[in-house]
Amino acid sequence: KQRNVFVYPPRKDCSADDSVVGAGTCGVNGNERVFKADQNASDCDGNLAGPYETPFGTVDTTTTVLGNDSVVYRVTLPAAFGGGLNQNQLTTLPGNGVRVRTAQGFTFGDEQPDFASFYREYKLGSRDEWLAKLAQIRAANNILESDECVWVAGEPPESGVTCEEHFGFPV
Repeated sequence: KQRNVFVYPPRKDCSADDSVVGAGTCGVNGNERVFKADQNASDCDGNLAGPYETPFGTVDTTTTVLGNDSVVYRVTLPAAFGGGLNQNQLTTLPGNGVRVRTAQGFTFGDEQPDFASFYREYKLGSRDEWLAKLAQIRAANNILESDECVWVAGEPPESGVTCEEHFGFPV
């Protein structure tokens, strides 16, 4: 089971578009989105595969281990959606408790480059340490309590779950 929360800082420039998702104010409040995926072992080499439910339908995912320090995660579209690559992501494990993730995303159906992302993820020693770090990051980005674990990518944007339901423990 993979359960993530991605925290975004307040937008720096609201001059062209000051709209926000949630109850915050552009340039003042950041926001967050939750993500979940379930994969199972696909071979005896540590690789994983499984479906991912999107608002548009189910897509296929694979996770491939490359040596001791790299992992590739791919999202491909089923033939009903035109096939092809939807996302390709590299995670590097430098060995210092940090994971560095970069991803390239492609438009549904025509595989045109659509987005790129960069994340730093930290391995923490306990759930309490993780919860404290999450609270610190939420405070630094002015995340409103009413926006915690509420949003997902896609339409509709509402996750429909609480943080406790998403993670499986009180947050």
